[in-house]
Amino acid sequence: MTQTYRTDDLARWGTGQGFNLTPTQVDINFWDLVQRMLAQEARPDAAAGIDHFEIVGINMFVHMTDDTVLGPYELPVATFRDRGEWAPETDYAKMDTFTINGGLYVVTWDHESELTFDAGANDGAGHDYYQLMIQTPGAALPAGGAVGSLLVKTTATDYAVGWGYTSADVVAFVPVEDSTLTSDNVADALEELSVEIAALDVASGDSAVGRHTIWVPATAMTPRSTNGPAVGTVETSTNKNMIKTLDFDTTTVEYAQFDIAFPKSWDLGNLAYRLFWSHGSTSTNFGASFAMAAVTVSSGDSLDVAFGSSAAVTTTGGATNTQYVSNESGAMTVAGVPAFGDLVMFRINRNPADSGDNLAVDARLHGVQLYYTTNVATDD
Repeated sequence: MTQTYRTDDLARWGTGQGFNLTPTQVDINFWDLVQRMLAQEARPDAAAGIDHFEIVGINMFVHMTDDTVLGPYELPVATFRDRGEWAPETDYAKMDTFTINGGLYVVTWDHESELTFDAGANDGAGHDYYQLMIQTPGAALPAGGAVGSLLVKTTATDYAVGWGYTSADVVAFVPVEDSTLTSDNVADALEELSVEIAALDVASGDSAVGRHTIWVPATAMTPRSTNGPAVGTVETSTNKNMIKTLDFDTTTVEYAQFDIAFPKSWDLGNLAYRLFWSHGSTSTNFGASFAMAAVTVSSGDSLDVAFGSSAAVTTTGGATNTQYVSNESGAMTVAGVPAFGDLVMFRINRNPADSGDNLAVDARLHGVQLYYTTNVATDD
């Protein structure tokens, strides 16, 4: 809809009708303007907004909500200017850097330096001249020092160091003129010497501290009067090897015992063991489960004492008249309070009720290998 005009104005609205507008024409003009304003107000703002900024290197990009991207806009980059060691009565500008007293500083306000350096210097109006960036030790490595010497503290003062040795027994190695000795071949000789000393320690028994074993054959064990294993003897068919065993039943829990008076060097701690065993002829199911427990008895104690918790092992055989060795058991705690001079009583049994025990014939025990730990080299 167009507006109705009375007069002519060729530059703006053109030719008018030449006489006064009727009330209806005036109303129509106003109604049309109102409709145009309402339509403009109802129109959504089509202008895109900023969604996010992105910095790539020294360039900034502006991502708009309509997926357009503005940029790149190059960002200003602060550049340091190294001025070396600080100097008095020298013009410094912002971003200059210098070193003094082991520190790296940056200039934060243009100024001329004073005769002496002051880290807190300013212009009196609240503008500090310097900002410490990195503080390094105020003292560098000392000069000199003999070959083989070490950097050591000389006093309790910070950074007070010098060249020295770890003890008064250490001396510098400085080969004389024309000597064939070098730091390398002297070091090799010292290493060889240390190996020989270690070998002497082994020979003298100084290395006895640590883990040891004791072999206890089945012949050293006593079957219990109540439910004890049978004493067995095996002679091999070809070479006639004779093996003494304790034969543990497939269904009844049978027990055997033995005693050990440990050396004074024993650390009185936990023990462990391995089984050496075999079995007779059978076609299937070769698993056997054993358990061992221990208790200590001191002089004057009753011999009727309860054993501690058992340490179990499960092992698997397979071939008739073949020796098998189990894995090492878990830790076996000796009941009571072990002490030097005690007698440690051991009890071993087969556990046919265990799920891993399915051997349908007697398990023949040849012996056990006990593990114990010493904490001194001798029993002196």
